[in-house]
Amino acid sequence: MSRKKSNSTPFRFPFDIDSRVFLTLAAIFFILSIKSVNRILLPNTTPQSLASAIVDDYQKKVKQFNNLSTRTQDFQNFFNGKLKNEEAKDLFKLPFTLFLIENDKQVFWNNTVVDLPQNNFTPIEPHFYQSNQASYLVLKQPLKSNHSKRFAVLFIKIKNNYPFKSDFFNNSFQANDKTHDDDISIQLTKPSNAELSEAVSINGKTLFYLEKGESFLGSLNDDGWHLFLHALAFIFFGVSIHTYFKVTVKRKGELLTFSLLLLTILLVRGMNYLFAFPDNFADERLFSPELFASSSINRSLGDVFINVALLFWVLVFFLINIQGRILSFKNFKWKWPYLLIWNAILVASTVLSSDLIFEIVNDSTINYDTSIFQE
Repeated sequence: MSRKKSNSTPFRFPFDIDSRVFLTLAAIFFILSIKSVNRILLPNTTPQSLASAIVDDYQKKVKQFNNLSTRTQDFQNFFNGKLKNEEAKDLFKLPFTLFLIENDKQVFWNNTVVDLPQNNFTPIEPHFYQSNQASYLVLKQPLKSNHSKRFAVLFIKIKNNYPFKSDFFNNSFQANDKTHDDDISIQLTKPSNAELSEAVSINGKTLFYLEKGESFLGSLNDDGWHLFLHALAFIFFGVSIHTYFKVTVKRKGELLTFSLLLLTILLVRGMNYLFAFPDNFADERLFSPELFASSSINRSLGDVFINVALLFWVLVFFLINIQGRILSFKNFKWKWPYLLIWNAILVASTVLSSDLIFEIVNDSTINYDTSIFQE
């Protein structure tokens, strides 16, 4: 007696969805992963966008101080020595360095990040100031008082000028919260290439210029979130194409599906190696050969990660969807040569994996010194 199919069959994801949906999604995500398309949606920092962000940050912080300076009585008490530090906690929380000056002498400063230079800044006019440690926008502002020689001097940091870079010494522009800007520098004279530079002007006064460098290797980004966002479309492409093969493996046959999977991986990875298509992530530190490179295949630590991830994907797909369905090993005539070949492959892969791990530990420039975390 045949079993009657129930009308209340539960929905099975992803098998009850038309496989063409996943194929379409894979095509869409592949297009989005192309570098020229991806950078339109997630653009890198340009001198133009950075200049605008610096001016906006300056104006925002000046406005913040102007709102605070309306408390004229508190400032009067401060100069007269009647306002205690705990009562002036708002001044200590300001996101910039503030000096209060009377008769050219410092009366108050909210931090020791920068020393007040012997520079007679013109009041109410923005200035550019550069020390060995950082670059600043400076505004000397008269305070509302009966004394004409009381001023507030605001030092709004543009960026640090550390001679080296690490996780603890960040030279990024303070106003830039989008992507890396290592390849953009501050110039006091107008650069020759207008397309790769932008003037930073406030109230009609040009203070300095931003110039995007042109080097052979280019600038490398260390931000993991930047890499993740740019790789997200490619990750979704892999998920979509995997789901497509998974839901069509029974209909199209295990051997054909597995062959198409391998062909897709080899084709996309080959285009990536030969033509940097759809994206080779060359502007990411993880994909720089200066961090690690052992061969034309494992040319960076990022390439090693991708190759290992692809190998893991193939093995998992084979074990779940293919193993035992192409041929019956029990009745297979050449089972012993088959086992010997697979054992040789396993031994070779083990040796290659151990050599790769050895090279990563010994030949890469990754710092494995954990003593920096000890107190």
